[in-house]
Amino acid sequence: MRIAVTGPESSGKSAIAMRIAEALGYFYIPEYARIYLEDNNYAFDDVVQIAKSQLQLWQHHDGDVVLDTDVNVLEIWFLERFGKLPDSWNEYRSSYPLDFTFLCAPDIPYEEDPLRENPDDRDRLFDLYQELLEKKNVPYLVLKGDIEQRLEQVLEHIRH
Repeated sequence: MRIAVTGPESSGKSAIAMRIAEALGYFYIPEYARIYLEDNNYAFDDVVQIAKSQLQLWQHHDGDVVLDTDVNVLEIWFLERFGKLPDSWNEYRSSYPLDFTFLCAPDIPYEEDPLRENPDDRDRLFDLYQELLEKKNVPYLVLKGDIEQRLEQVLEHIRH
């Protein structure tokens, strides 16, 4: 099974992705942007490279995985920061098949981080994520509450 965790920044994606992987015994794939970037000084081509590297990390694992970011994070990032997508975006998006996506609500306190850019815009961004998932017919569940509540929502969903 291939599971993605998506949502606006500081909505608990990394924390819940690690907990899901641990609880289910799945392989955890971190957000490559955190490895690649040192600060918020980056260009369009940097995000293209991040997208390629994120996909390569995912493609190197054949078993059950949990992705701590997904194609939707990258798409919204491109559109919000640069107002456009790479020319080959549809091809990229189609090479990213997932079984299920968990969308993290921004209902937890914002945590400062040098790589974060939108402390006051998380609700609007959340709406963009939900609209994109609906538009692309991606099966998803919104996760709300603290980490334990979110994990219970995930496990309940997977059990059924």
